[in-house]
Amino acid sequence: GLVIILIPIGLVADQTSHGEKIYHNECADCHDGGFWGWLSGAPDQGTIRMGPILEDLEEILQAAIKGTEEGMYSKGGCDECTDEEIRQSV
Repeated sequence: GLVIILIPIGLVADQTSHGEKIYHNECADCHDGGFWGWLSGAPDQGTIRMGPILEDLEEILQAAIKGTEEGMYSKGGCDECTDEEIRQSV
């Protein structure tokens, strides 16, 4: 027969990695498209993943940590984030 397993929502949310949480809290506004992405001109995830930008992961990591001349703040403005946390979010 059919077996239904109920998993409390809190357990599913806890499976989200620390880097994913930082991404969603600090980076997604600009890098998931939408209004803020359009306003900032930030590349969205699809562009980053599929474009020539991904040819040099270390360059992307350094841009995320140090910021860019195009206007991204260092660590995307997450001053309390460590370099390692930013690496995890990338």
